[in-house]
Amino acid sequence: MTAWRRIVLLLATLWAVPAYGHAALIGSTPADGAVLEEAPRRLLLVFDEAVSPAAMRLVVPGNRVVAVDQVQQSDGTVAVALPDHLSPGGYALSWRVVSDDGHPVGGTLQFAVGSAAVAAAVATPGRPAAPLWLSLVAIYAAVALGLGAVAARVWLGLPKAGMAAPVAALLIIGSAAALASLGLQGVDVLGLPLAALGLAASWQAGLAGSYGVTALGVAAACALGLVAAPERRLLALAAPAGAVLALAWSGHGATQGHLGVVPAVVVLHLAAVVLWAGALLPLAGAAPAAVLARFSRVMSFAVALLLATGVALAAVQLDRIEALWTTDYGRLLLVKLALVAVLLGLGGVNRWRLVPRLGEGGRRAWLRRSILAELALMLAIFGVVAAWRFTPPPRPAERAAVAVLRDDGGRAEITLNPARVGPMAAVLALAADSPADQVTLSFAWPDAGLEPIRRDAVRAGAGLWRVDGLVLPLAGEWTVSADLRSGPFTQRRLAGHVAIAP
Repeated sequence: MTAWRRIVLLLATLWAVPAYGHAALIGSTPADGAVLEEAPRRLLLVFDEAVSPAAMRLVVPGNRVVAVDQVQQSDGTVAVALPDHLSPGGYALSWRVVSDDGHPVGGTLQFAVGSAAVAAAVATPGRPAAPLWLSLVAIYAAVALGLGAVAARVWLGLPKAGMAAPVAALLIIGSAAALASLGLQGVDVLGLPLAALGLAASWQAGLAGSYGVTALGVAAACALGLVAAPERRLLALAAPAGAVLALAWSGHGATQGHLGVVPAVVVLHLAAVVLWAGALLPLAGAAPAAVLARFSRVMSFAVALLLATGVALAAVQLDRIEALWTTDYGRLLLVKLALVAVLLGLGGVNRWRLVPRLGEGGRRAWLRRSILAELALMLAIFGVVAAWRFTPPPRPAERAAVAVLRDDGGRAEITLNPARVGPMAAVLALAADSPADQVTLSFAWPDAGLEPIRRDAVRAGAGLWRVDGLVLPLAGEWTVSADLRSGPFTQRRLAGHVAIAP
C-alpha cells in the first residue's frame, strides 16, 4: 500500500468517526416552553455526551432565584430535583455543565405551571471571554515558540545564547497564563462574573475535569523548559513533548475517535506545529547556512504531517462542507486556512529563494524579515485557534426521546438516547416517593407482532436507573413499562409510550 493510499484510508476512517466536542442539549422533560397542568418534581436534561453539572439556578414567579442543590448525573443525563409545591406561574432553570473535553456549555429551560406565562431567564454575567482568550494565546505561544525553541536548539545544534531572553520570557508568561487560566476557566464554568476570580470555588471548578490536567501540565512543562539546555537533550525534548500531550488532553479532539485515533492525530498535529514554530526564534538570529538548510529539509516532512493531520481533524469536526461558511466554527477555520496559506508561501520563498542565496548581499536581512513575518502569522493563527474555545464545532444533532411513565399514584421519566433504531441507552428517573431495590424495563409493540424486550436496569445514582446497549429494531411508537420492586412483596408498574425514529 502506497503512502498516499494510507493517508486516504486514514482520512476515510476519521470521517466515519462520530464528532464530539462541546456537549449539546438534545432533550429535556419538560420540554422547553412547556405549559404543565401540575408541577414537576424534577427536570431532566439529556445531552449527547457525558457531562458534569456545574451550576443550576431556578427562577420562580416574582423573578426570585432559588438554590438548586439536588442534582444527579448519569453519563449524559442530568436530573435536577425541584422544590416541593411549586405555585402556578412561570419558571426558568439556568443550567451550566462541563463537557468531557473541558468546555462549559449553558442554557435556560423555561416552563410554566398552570399558566402560559414564562419566567424571565436568569440574569447571567458576561463570560470572561477576553481574559480567557488572551491566556490561551499566551499558552499556545509559549508551547509552540518557547518550548519549541528549546527543542529546536537540540535538533538544529544551536547554542542556548542568542534568543535565550525572548524564549525565557515566553516560558515565564506561558506558565503564569496557564495557572491564571485555571481561575478564568472556573469562573466561566460556574457562570460567575470576573470578580469571582478571588473565590476558591472558581479555582476548584477550573481544576476539575480535563482542562485542569492541561493547564497544570503546560505550566510544569514551561517551568521545565526554563532549566533545560542543549546538553540536556532528554530534558529539552521532554518539556515540549509533555506540553503537547497536556494540550491534547482537553479540547475538541480529546474525547473523539475510536481507540484514541483522533487524540493521536491531535498530538501529531501539535508536534508538527511545535517543530515548525519552535525553530523560528532561533533562526531569526545569525544561524549558519548549514543549519538553515537542515531546517528546510526537515520542514518538508513537518509541513506534510501538519497538512495531513489538519485535513483529517477538519474532516472530523465538520459534518458537511457548507459548514465552512455557514457556521462560526467553519468561518474561523477559513481564516486559519488563509493565514496558513500565507505562512506556507513565506516558507516557500525562504527555502527556494532566500536560503540558497544567503551569500548574496542583503539576503540574510530579507530572510530575517521573512522569519519575523512568519512569527507574526503564527501569533495570528494562535489567536484564531484560541477563539475556538468559545465556538462549538458543527455536527449532526442526535435526538433523545423523553417520556413520562405513570401509574395510579405516581410518575417517572425515561430517556432514550439516541431515540433511533439501533443501540441506545435508557435512563429512568424515579421520584422520591417511588423507591425501588430492583427495576426492569420492558419495551413492547404488540401491533407489530414483537414480543416484549426486557432488560434489568442498574442503579446509576439516587433515583436513577440505567440500561446500556438497548436495541429497538423498528421505528414507531413503543409501549414502555417499568417494574419497580421494593422488598419481596411490593411491586409497582409505571407505563407510557415513546417514539423511536428510523
